[in-house]
Amino acid sequence: FSGRDFVAVTANGTSGSDVDQLGAEIKSGTTDPNGHGTHITGIIAAALNGMGIVGVAPAVKVLPVRIIAADNRSTPILRYANGADVKDAQGQPMSSRTVGLRYAVNWAKQHATEQGQSKKMVINASFGADAEKGVCQLLAELLAGPTEDILIVAAAMNDAENKPYYPAACTEDDDSESVKNNIIAVGNVTLGGARGANTNTGSWITLSAPGEHVLSSTNPMRGDARFPLSHYQTMTGTSQSAALVSGAAAAVWSRCPRATAAQVKNILSTSVAPFAEPAPVGLGAGVLSLDNALSGLEQRDECRPLKPVAPANFHIQMTD
Repeated sequence: FSGRDFVAVTANGTSGSDVDQLGAEIKSGTTDPNGHGTHITGIIAAALNGMGIVGVAPAVKVLPVRIIAADNRSTPILRYANGADVKDAQGQPMSSRTVGLRYAVNWAKQHATEQGQSKKMVINASFGADAEKGVCQLLAELLAGPTEDILIVAAAMNDAENKPYYPAACTEDDDSESVKNNIIAVGNVTLGGARGANTNTGSWITLSAPGEHVLSSTNPMRGDARFPLSHYQTMTGTSQSAALVSGAAAAVWSRCPRATAAQVKNILSTSVAPFAEPAPVGLGAGVLSLDNALSGLEQRDECRPLKPVAPANFHIQMTD
């Protein structure tokens, strides 16, 4: 990373692979007018280069998909195709959040195998809406079939209520096993493991991660003057918590490339650290612990190296 720590690598929408299935054009750009996406990207993947911060998984490749404008509203960048709103199967307008998520899943499916190698895709969804439960049905359709290499990490959002937000709450509200297996819903805790001030809660949350006053990269226009070149600032919320989990998922997958999305989810959710006492209710299994997750990988069958198997007709003949 350098400068803004945010570089759009999507194409200009002129070829079939760069236009999603309903025709929404995915436009290029090299700026982040909001700063939120850059902050999330830095937490996940800021380079280990002696400058600023370092992300949880600094070696990963990032595909940014812009879904909000400078004023935090859903931007038309992903909503419009030939001047018309993108509609869902019921003819209802789709928000840029949903269109962007669909684009990311479709892109991951199209690039699941490149140069003969299986690629692992972690989609960070540091966004959500309480009125978009229909995204669960869309994800059930998108994740049907062979999508074991796609994991979605979604923020529980920040209303300080026991209130489902989607796509995170799709972990519980959809009957599709693929949706439940491929989504991690993330709540927010303090560094000490206590409930974050504004985090939503619910039985649909998988686990929690620290999200209070997290320092990361940002748009210089929105940065904190206390930090070099104002390229950094602290933010609080489940968005930051989700980014930590996304980076952790990438780190686990890099050590355990044969694991499925469901297995990576299980590794993270069963290796958590305990909450601070009194333990909060509705924030999942515990607090993300990447140390625990990585240290236990050698004990898992899916993470052990495959032993070479000789062909059935293979034999060795000893001669003088």
